[in-house]
Amino acid sequence: MEGESEPTEDIFFDIVSKMVAPQEVQPISISWFNTFWINERRAEKHFKDNIFLCGDAAHVHSPAGGQGMNTGIQDAYNLAWKLSLMVKEVGVSNALSQTFDEERKMVAQIVLKNSGNMLRNLLSSSTIFSLFLKKRAIPFSCHFHPPAKWQQTLFQK
Repeated sequence: MEGESEPTEDIFFDIVSKMVAPQEVQPISISWFNTFWINERRAEKHFKDNIFLCGDAAHVHSPAGGQGMNTGIQDAYNLAWKLSLMVKEVGVSNALSQTFDEERKMVAQIVLKNSGNMLRNLLSSSTIFSLFLKKRAIPFSCHFHPPAKWQQTLFQK
């Protein structure tokens, strides 16, 4: 993101040290790391001029809640039965395809809101999960030394 500094080992160890205090962190050599950003966005329309958007083409959100693939499959199913009916039934109006936009846009809005809230709540400093990470999981992992046979796989340069 603009205005944000690139991650460095010093910044990383400073953050981790503050998180696990009063325990100490033993720095190791890091071969690569990066910042992970959650993108949350939705197309304004799921249908326009006989073009349909489904799944990640229509909405991208946090992985929290595991709704990404489910929502994409539901988009495709909703569209498939409507198109099938329109092709098979002569009297069915094209207006049926326009309901796809209305229905799926509402679902995408709800999924984006809920998955974003889940992730923000999960990672906020006051949740039980966040406290568990800071006080138990991260300090434990800082003292974990994998067996030599694992290190060859996990820490190859």
